[in-house]
Amino acid sequence: MLVKIGGSADIGTLPDSHPLHDLRRAVADPGFQDRTKYLLDLRNDNSHLVGPDPTELPHVRDRAAQSLQDLLTSVSFLADLTLAEVTRTDWDSLTKQGQVTYRELVGDHPVVRTQRIPYPSPEVEPGSLYLLDGEQRLHLLRPYLTGRICADCRTWSTFHIGGAKGGTVTLKSMGCGHTADDATLRSAFQQVGLLPAGK
Repeated sequence: MLVKIGGSADIGTLPDSHPLHDLRRAVADPGFQDRTKYLLDLRNDNSHLVGPDPTELPHVRDRAAQSLQDLLTSVSFLADLTLAEVTRTDWDSLTKQGQVTYRELVGDHPVVRTQRIPYPSPEVEPGSLYLLDGEQRLHLLRPYLTGRICADCRTWSTFHIGGAKGGTVTLKSMGCGHTADDATLRSAFQQVGLLPAGK
């Protein structure tokens, strides 16, 4: 998913301060791509019951561990960001000051802490996911990531694009793996380059 988001052509249209630019630079590195392909190939071989020769196993294990460590290091900046679901915004047009209430999405439990911060802009969407950086700036993640109640689990989950067929986009939960169809997101995915335009 990081590669899919980082490879989106329209990330270039986001403000320079948006953290997705850092992600794009990380995934554009040929070393990142090689390590990702190596680990994905290992995973696919394992799922098809095709593993390395037992004599090669120590080398394969060491290379896989190092590849994973290198990938995590290259995107370590993500740990400095907070995934936030904005639940409410309040804006005073006279003072040009506002407040944003958000759920701090940390861990794997659907019950999370709610925070409220002052915010200097009315351009914040309640119901959308954002990255909150160390300077208390919100960076919109829609449509790359969306949050909703999973129809199967009945718990809140973070979803990414899983595929598209006809006019419907299939979203896939990053937590439980369940899917949800949504015809309303197709144009948003086309706008950011995750789906071809006009189809």
